[in-house]
Amino acid sequence: KALAAVTVARENMDILAGAPADVILFLAPVKTASRTALEAAWNSALIRLADDATLSKTDRLAALSGQIAIATMDKRKPDAAWQKQVQKRVSQLEQATTDAYERQSVVNAAAHALTDAGLLGESDVLLTAELKRSHSPYYFMSTLGANARQRGDKLAALNWYEQAYRAAKGPATRLQWGVNYVINIIELSPADEVRIQAALNSVVGELGATENAFYERNRNALERMAKKLSEWNKDGRHQSAMRKTALQLNDICTKLPAGDTQRLTCQSVMPKL
Repeated sequence: KALAAVTVARENMDILAGAPADVILFLAPVKTASRTALEAAWNSALIRLADDATLSKTDRLAALSGQIAIATMDKRKPDAAWQKQVQKRVSQLEQATTDAYERQSVVNAAAHALTDAGLLGESDVLLTAELKRSHSPYYFMSTLGANARQRGDKLAALNWYEQAYRAAKGPATRLQWGVNYVINIIELSPADEVRIQAALNSVVGELGATENAFYERNRNALERMAKKLSEWNKDGRHQSAMRKTALQLNDICTKLPAGDTQRLTCQSVMPKL
């Protein structure tokens, strides 16, 4: 009833578009007639939302991504005809977007939709073309890195992640992108200690000049990086690199005011290193 009700579906489009596979699998984990009916009803609601011109283009692309999530459930592989339709819809919405700020959001959503539909090459073409026009190209560089990683091209992936970090603007953003770069080096090229150490030196080196570096999202990012580094050094083979980073971080911790809770957070990260 909720899926069929136009107003109800529109008011809850964030759930309908953002988590269709999760909810469908929760409600109907087994392939049955009721599961098939639920998928069809959900897909119909998403088609209606994707066609709704009163919604933003980004929201309409989110509805399209929801359709893709349903179409690829249970490891189903989309056929070429279906992919062509997805590409056509993405292209229509992207080409209709001329405002530079709106394009940032639309191109990002469009590229992810193409990637999820198995159109990695088309996603790359869209993102690469947008790099020169974008005011924040590092978002697109990160997606290009993710696409390369999905294809198994580790070198290209790391180069894109590095470019994204170098291009990132703003202290908090640079920290988030820097941590992402470090984590990807560890996961894709764990033996490249030189590259990992250089990235760590850069990321940790900027912490001292980053306001609120040890609060909320920044803190979460640092803790994720520390956990990944700990896993990387679980056999003690990278103790020298870990020690250098710990000393570098300690220097930053001791310069924080004694009563500042950030100092405690900073020090709490260190034992993990």
